[in-house]
Amino acid sequence: MNVQAKSLAFAKSYHFFSQVFSKALSTGMCAELSALGLSDGTGIPAPLNDKEEAAAMHYRIFGLETLPYENVFLDDKQLPEGQRLHRLQHFFQALDFSPKCVSEEPDHLATQLAFLSHLCGLENLSHQANDTDAICRYQKAISNFLQEHLLAWLPAYAYALREEGAEPHTQACLRFYQHITLFLLELASSQQREADNQDAALPLPTSPLQTIIERPECGLKDIATWFSTPSCSGFFIRRLDIQNIGRKLNLPTGLSHRGDMLEKLLLCAAEYGQIVSVFCELETLLRGGIDFYQSIPAAAPWLKRSKNNIRHMQHLILQANDTTSQTKPIKAQSTSQDTALPH
Repeated sequence: MNVQAKSLAFAKSYHFFSQVFSKALSTGMCAELSALGLSDGTGIPAPLNDKEEAAAMHYRIFGLETLPYENVFLDDKQLPEGQRLHRLQHFFQALDFSPKCVSEEPDHLATQLAFLSHLCGLENLSHQANDTDAICRYQKAISNFLQEHLLAWLPAYAYALREEGAEPHTQACLRFYQHITLFLLELASSQQREADNQDAALPLPTSPLQTIIERPECGLKDIATWFSTPSCSGFFIRRLDIQNIGRKLNLPTGLSHRGDMLEKLLLCAAEYGQIVSVFCELETLLRGGIDFYQSIPAAAPWLKRSKNNIRHMQHLILQANDTTSQTKPIKAQSTSQDTALPH
């Protein structure tokens, strides 16, 4: 396939996958996914073959549990609120793209895929016009966007789609969408490799949160913030993960934002002497991420961050065990000063 044909193929592929992640699957989309061999060998999951069930499952997976937004995964607490979105919008405007055509936020996966389809389409038109300068400009824009945006967070999002811990009727759907996401990740990575002739992965942002986990005053609220912030923890902890830990240990979590739920879980665990058990459950999720990232070159920064957090978690477990052996309960207040783990 020549370069011009490849640019058109990429444009069509990104457009199709943008639709897959922006709305519930239609009959036509299911047929195309099956034709592409993306039904994971088991066919389209039953809930996705029914219009109403597919819409409900789409909302549950993408609206409640996994949140496919760059800002969720790469939030580093350094940029002012909305600054990352502003940068994306500036990128879009500079290349004549309107995210309104997708009806999603600029950092949503569907919007980013639609933008890449737009760029690949412009590259294809430039090939047709033999406009060498335009070809180079669009190829560079595609490469930069893949490296700085899509490939920077897509590996961690793929891990967020893990089936473990989900209800049986949801597991097949998560497995299905994870299979599609991994295919998309390889598609984007192959385009990046062709552009740069290497697997280039930018490091995750370093934020002011980066040192709080190691400070003597680190408290349960800080720990909850850390492990509910993917760019700090190395993985995305879902509401269902927190609820499952709570059920397993008979601890309440409430229904709120992930960070608030995790904080409540930790506070109750500290109150009832189960903090070590919660830490061990979080360590299990970390190790699952490490296993998942091992075979994905673009996931190198997430793999490194997760490995670093194994060390942090083991340190927290040692501290908590020391506290238990000294029969000094960890206070259950939510401020850093009152919930600090003894050193």
